[in-house]
Amino acid sequence: MSEQTDETDVMRRPCGTWEYHLQLLERDPGYRERFLAAEAFINRYVAENADAAFRLSPAVVPVVVHVVYNTAAQNLSDAAIQNQIDALNRDYGKTNADLSTAPTAFSALAADTGIRFQLAARDPSCQLTTGITRTQTATASFDIFNTDDVKSAATGGADPWPRDKYLNIWVCPAQSGQGGRGTFPGSSAATDGVIVNYTVFGPGAAPYDRGRITVHEVGHYFQLFHVFQGGCADNDQCGDTPAQAAANFGSPGFPHVSCNNGPNGDMFVNYMDYTNDAPRVMFTVDQAARMQATLAGPRSYLLASDGAVPPLAVEAGKLWSADTPRDTAAEPDPLAEPMWQSEDIWVRNQNDGFTNQDHQNPVHRPAGSQPNYVYVRVRNAACGTPASGTVKLYWAKASSALAWPAPWDGTVTTPALMGGLIGTQPTGAVPGRGSTVLEFPWSPPDPADYSMFGGDQNHFCLLSRIETAAAAPYGMTFPETSNLYGNVQNNNKIVWKNVEVATSGHFDLPGFVTVGNLTDTEREVLFAVHAPSLGGERPWGHVELEVPDELATKLRHAHLDPTVASFEEDTLRIHKLDKLIGPVKVDAGQYYTLGVQVVADTNAPPFGLFLIDVQQYERRDRHDVLVGGQRVAFKVLPPKRGGKKPPLGRWWHSHEEDQADMQVFRPEGYEFPVSHGRWGLELREDHTAVVLDIGAADGVDRVDGSWWTDHDDRIHIGMGDPERGDLALRIHSADDESLTLRRTRIALEE
Repeated sequence: MSEQTDETDVMRRPCGTWEYHLQLLERDPGYRERFLAAEAFINRYVAENADAAFRLSPAVVPVVVHVVYNTAAQNLSDAAIQNQIDALNRDYGKTNADLSTAPTAFSALAADTGIRFQLAARDPSCQLTTGITRTQTATASFDIFNTDDVKSAATGGADPWPRDKYLNIWVCPAQSGQGGRGTFPGSSAATDGVIVNYTVFGPGAAPYDRGRITVHEVGHYFQLFHVFQGGCADNDQCGDTPAQAAANFGSPGFPHVSCNNGPNGDMFVNYMDYTNDAPRVMFTVDQAARMQATLAGPRSYLLASDGAVPPLAVEAGKLWSADTPRDTAAEPDPLAEPMWQSEDIWVRNQNDGFTNQDHQNPVHRPAGSQPNYVYVRVRNAACGTPASGTVKLYWAKASSALAWPAPWDGTVTTPALMGGLIGTQPTGAVPGRGSTVLEFPWSPPDPADYSMFGGDQNHFCLLSRIETAAAAPYGMTFPETSNLYGNVQNNNKIVWKNVEVATSGHFDLPGFVTVGNLTDTEREVLFAVHAPSLGGERPWGHVELEVPDELATKLRHAHLDPTVASFEEDTLRIHKLDKLIGPVKVDAGQYYTLGVQVVADTNAPPFGLFLIDVQQYERRDRHDVLVGGQRVAFKVLPPKRGGKKPPLGRWWHSHEEDQADMQVFRPEGYEFPVSHGRWGLELREDHTAVVLDIGAADGVDRVDGSWWTDHDDRIHIGMGDPERGDLALRIHSADDESLTLRRTRIALEE
C-alpha cells in the first residue's frame, strides 16, 4: 500500500511502474531480453544522433481510452477525456503556460518531445470510433500496481486494442494511494499500455488536477525512467537531469539539494518525479531524445498506425501516403499545412532508413561511391482488402516554383538538369490497414552544377507518386494539372518532400530557399513567410531574408507594406508572418535564391526545432494561387554542458566469478535494485570511467578512473592511478547481456 506524506492527499508512491517492472524481470526471461534489447537500441541511437530530440514533424500517436467504472461517478465524460488528451499535448509539446513557474536553471532545459496524441478515429474492426470504450465492472477497485486485471474482460476489465496501432490507456477505480502504472516497450501485447486511477485523470482532483499522473506514466511507455532512478548513482540515462537521492513529493521549495547537486539541486519540476501536479512542468532534451529513440526502434510501429484515420465508406483497397502527420487520407486534403513536408518520404545518407526514419539532407558523393537512400512509405486505407500499385520516385532541384510534369520528367535542362526519375518499384500486395516501406538507392547530382543557386545549390527535393493504373489519370482521384501543389493536395497518392535541415549549436546559421519561374512566360510572383515555431502572436524572434540585388530592386518598386516587411540595408526583415509580399514580375526561367535566418529578439529559447516555410504564389486573373514552397528546419542544439554526461553503458558486478578469476558484470536494467554485488562501472563518452561502490550504509562513491586502449584495441579500465601500476580490469568479452572482465596488473616500463 502506498503511504501518504504529511501534506493532505499527497500520494507517497503515485507510480507503480518500476516495482512491477522488477517483478517482470524476475519471472519472465523473455521480458528481460526484450527490455535489454530496447534499452541497448535506445542508448545506441541517442549516442549516434546528436539531434535525436528534434524530430522534423511531431509523431501523432492514436490513443484509445478504456473507461472501466463501477459507479456512475467513475464513468468519466467524453469532455473530461479530451481534457486529458489536451493536457498530454500541452505538456509533450512544451506549450504549457505554467512552464514559467520553473526555476530558470531548469526551464532553460525544457524540450518539446516531438510527440502528440489524438483519440482514435477507427477501431480494430475498422468502424468509426470516438477512441473511447466504456465497461461497467463489478470490481469496486483494482490493484493497478500488482495486477493487470483491468486489462482483460475476463477479470472485470476491458481487453486492449492492438498495441501496434494504439496507445491503450485504462482509466478505472484503483486502490487508495495508487496513481498510475505504465509499461516499458518490452511488455506483452496483452498488457502493454498505461493504467490511471480515475481520480487523477481528465485532469483529476487536486493536488493531481493537471493530468500529470498520465503524463508521467506515458513517459514510462516511451522508456523514460524516474529522475531519481538509482539515487545518487544517477541512472535515469539522461545527462541533463541532475542526480537526486530520492523522489520528491508535494511542492518542494527551490533549491532542494541532495547528492551534492547544488546549487540548483533536484529537478523536482520534471514530469518524471513524484511531486504534485503543479510543480511538474517539463521534460528535458535528453528525455525527448530517449522518447524519439523509442519511436525509432521499440515502438516504431506507431509511426505507421492508421488508428487516427477514419474508415473509408467503401471496402476496396486504397493505397496512399500522408502529406503531414495529421493527414487522414481525405481528398482533397483539408489541412491548412504545408504539403511539402511529407514524413512518408525521407532520405538517409546510408541504408538505415528502416530503423531511423528522420530525414537527412542528401549528400553528393563521387561516381562509384555509396549512394544515398530514399524511403517511401505506402499505406492501405482499406480495412481488409489488399491493394498493389507502382511507386515512381522523382527528384528536382529545389525551389518554391516547381510545377508538373516538368522539371520532374527531366525535360528542363537549363541552367542545368532540373529533375528526373530516381526509380520505379512495385508496392507488392499491401494488406488492408497495413503499410510497406520501399527503399530507393539514389546518387544526387553534383551541387557544383547548380552554382547559380548560391547557398541553395545543395538542396534537392523529392516527389513520390503511387500509380494504380497504366494510363491517365493513373488511378488519381482528381486529374492532374500543372499546379504541383494542387495535385498533391487533391490526390493522396502523391506526396512531396522539400525540406532542408540546418543543424548547429547557435541561431545565426543560415538556410536558403529559391523562388522563381519555371514556365516559358513572365509571371507575377508573390511570397509569404510561415514560421509557427516563433511564438504566434507574441513572437520571440523574427525572420530576415537576404535578397539578391535584382529582386530587392523589384520589391522596392512593388511598394511593400512596411508593416509586413521592410528593408534594413540589404536585408528584408519580416514583420508579419503569413502575409503576401509582392507581386514582382519574374522572367521565364529566372531564379532568385534567398538567405533565410532566424534572429532572436527577447526571451528566445536556447535551443529547439524551428521551422520556416517560404511559400510562393502566382497572380492569375486577379487571384493569388499557391504554387509551392520550401521549408528550412533549423535544429539548434543545446550547448554542451559540463558535469554529467550520458553513459555509454553502466554495468553492475554480479559476483559471478570462475576459476580463471573472471569478473562478470550485468548491464543496467538486468536487475534492479542490485542484489548480488555492490560494484558498478560506468563507461563515459569523454574517455573516462566511473567506478560505483553501492553500499547499503555508505551511499554511493563515484571513483574517477580512466580507460584506454592498447595496440590491439582491447579496452582497459584502470581502478586507480595507472602510473603506479595499480590493479586494472581488461574487458575480456561483452555483449548485450554481460560484460566479462579479467583482473590484471599494469606492467610499467622502467
